[in-house]
Amino acid sequence: MKKTVFFVLMILVLMVSSCNLFLKEEYGELILSFDGTLPDGARALGPDGLPILSTTSMKINIIREDGYTVIRELDAEEPKSLVELIPVGEKIEISVTAYNASSQWSGKTVHTVTSGQNHVRVLLNKNVSGLKNLLFTQTKTTDPYGSDSYNLTFYMSGKEINAPQSQLQHNFGRDSKGRLYISVKNGDPYIYRYMSEGVYDTNKQLASDADFLANDYTTGKMYGLSGSAISKIEENLSLTSLPAPLPSVSAPFAVDNGIFTWASIGLSVIHLWKAGIAPPGVHGSFSAQATEYKLGTNDGFAIKDIFIRNGYVYLLLAAVRDKDPRGLYSLGAVLKWKIGTNPASGYPQFEGTPVVLGKSAGSPVIENGVLKNYDYSKSFYGAVKVIGFDEENIYIADDGFDAAYVDDYPRIVKNRNRIAALNITTNALSFSDERTAKWYNEWKEWAGTKTIVWDYSGSSYYQVETGAENPLPAAFATGLTDVFCYDAAGNLYVAKEMPAKEVHRFELKDDGSYGSGVNKSISVMPDAMAVSVSSIAADAGKTILFYYKAPSGSPYTHKIERLAWPTDSFTPSVPPPPAITLADLGQNDTVTALAANKDGIFAAVKTVTNKGSANEKYKLTVKKYAHTPLTGSSTTVSGTVTVVGETSANYDSSDRDKYINENLNALYIKDGILYGLITKQKGAATGMNSDSTEVFIGGKLVKIGEAGASFGSPAVTLYERTGFTPETSGRFAPYRFIAIKPKKLVIASKGYYGKLINNDNPLNPVTDKKTYKKVFVFDIGNWANPAETITQVGFSKDLYYSNGFYWY
Repeated sequence: MKKTVFFVLMILVLMVSSCNLFLKEEYGELILSFDGTLPDGARALGPDGLPILSTTSMKINIIREDGYTVIRELDAEEPKSLVELIPVGEKIEISVTAYNASSQWSGKTVHTVTSGQNHVRVLLNKNVSGLKNLLFTQTKTTDPYGSDSYNLTFYMSGKEINAPQSQLQHNFGRDSKGRLYISVKNGDPYIYRYMSEGVYDTNKQLASDADFLANDYTTGKMYGLSGSAISKIEENLSLTSLPAPLPSVSAPFAVDNGIFTWASIGLSVIHLWKAGIAPPGVHGSFSAQATEYKLGTNDGFAIKDIFIRNGYVYLLLAAVRDKDPRGLYSLGAVLKWKIGTNPASGYPQFEGTPVVLGKSAGSPVIENGVLKNYDYSKSFYGAVKVIGFDEENIYIADDGFDAAYVDDYPRIVKNRNRIAALNITTNALSFSDERTAKWYNEWKEWAGTKTIVWDYSGSSYYQVETGAENPLPAAFATGLTDVFCYDAAGNLYVAKEMPAKEVHRFELKDDGSYGSGVNKSISVMPDAMAVSVSSIAADAGKTILFYYKAPSGSPYTHKIERLAWPTDSFTPSVPPPPAITLADLGQNDTVTALAANKDGIFAAVKTVTNKGSANEKYKLTVKKYAHTPLTGSSTTVSGTVTVVGETSANYDSSDRDKYINENLNALYIKDGILYGLITKQKGAATGMNSDSTEVFIGGKLVKIGEAGASFGSPAVTLYERTGFTPETSGRFAPYRFIAIKPKKLVIASKGYYGKLINNDNPLNPVTDKKTYKKVFVFDIGNWANPAETITQVGFSKDLYYSNGFYWY
């Protein structure tokens, strides 16, 4: 048995030896070693500025004569060595790329394979051949004294680098070794440097701020801009002035192979300069492109970055309008222009005409204050920073937002943080979402207002998240009534009666809360009010408060008073515009609620006939009135919706428990739809001495219809609780819309149930009284299952008994 095994082993040895002899005759061994892990390896990566191999991955391409490519990828933890068998006599091209967290270095050589071992040395260029995308987030905070501070975080292969806090916006860039430079102003100005692996290197105090940092990726030199003067940043981070004469340069600037470039958007020019050219150098005008593509300052555009690669200048542009309701958008573009050489002087000059990438020509189409049908799949939100490059692409931070007409107002609905890949050869653009970095700006996405709740006739107002807060936060306003409304922007208006008749305006802040109020005088204490812009061309740019007080006697003239001011400033005109007369209303009519938008003014009208008699009847309608110029006082009815048809009140002086009453308490327009809140009471509860012994209340949420031209369709009940039993009474008695939330209706409800148990002692009657205080939240379209929250506030009314129940 042992002899048999020995014989088999001898055969295997002979076979392997013969195979090796055969291979050595036909193949050569290609040996690549970059870290000395193979004997006699040719280490090609020196320590001076090149990456640390233990943290470096590597890609090796061996291209044979027939085009076949051998690709080997080595992870960071693997030995950086490789042995390949290649036919003798074949000419091969070897390209090597080393990667770390920040950058890539490339080298290439050609070799003809010989018999035996071929130790091939591939030298990597000490200047990077590409920079990995540098992800970052910069945030700004302002302290109570108005001082700004900036925080900057970088993300390099999962590693976070937190730059020192700065009083000014950070400037940063990477050099030809992939090292990161950050300019910081916190007291004294400093430059901080990090190695290409993300490890902190050193810092140095500067004589002045570095307004911008740029690197020459051809020569490997790093530069900084202070004011209008460019200096070279030495290895020890000291600054060396360039030889005079120098041009006056503005940030941002770029440099490649000694050619400097910067631009002026106001003049629509890009400058080129290198040593030897008399300042200010040469320039090219892109005014034709600025006009065609609307890239000027009047269009909101600013220069964000500039870059040179492969003989082309890339100018990055962005436009942001984040406050103007007439046009809310973010846009971007890249202007690309070829650098050539003047044959006479040898100096650089622009060749051909520039091209604009990532933006369509002309002004954007605005509808309802937002872009209409703009294709962001092919366009920038805002080209703000070159964050990386390789042999094929330049990578650009794309920073902006989506805006939409939501809740009757243009609003920012989503931040967009993308990476744009711009192909150097074809100019093709592709975009990918970035989940980690937020770039420079995060705009406040519209999440709605805080929920507003109040105590007893609005004397104290609170802003809450759900209404269930216990204890409640501190009141943000006191001494007000429960007559309030919102404008389309979300600002809150509340009427005040004492000591003077006023309306208080609370401006909506970015976090959805309200600041301190500003008050303006009004002529009457309103029963209802609404705020809107007008659709009258002569009144464009004006916001109008409409407020109504029921006439107290003959001649029963119904008027809607107005207060008007420029939309951007709560400064009403003096004297106020004339009131609007509602000539169609008479003695039996009362306006119980108002709403308004650009389509018109909507009034909830309660009509009561034969009041106090057995024939007492009521009807609830909503009338749409046309907007009237601020100089006029008459209006017309452009539509009417009957919400509750003529209904008997069951008036019986001998049995007040049969009495029926309904009220349309509030109107609200959301996304072009008009909604209303109705309560229905059984048992007289309108005042003292009502003689009722048992009282109930229920309610419903109704869709009155579209507010636009089609207004007039029948109202639809969306949610109802009749509440005419002791178990159900008061569980839904809607009174006010109390927040603006995307795709939601938020409603304050306070209801009751009351029963007289014993009246043997009229001075001390025994009653059963219950009240229910809730906040209801409806998801629009899902009306059957609202969220209900019990709240601690009292809202506006309570149930009392004095010779009958009354709700007051």
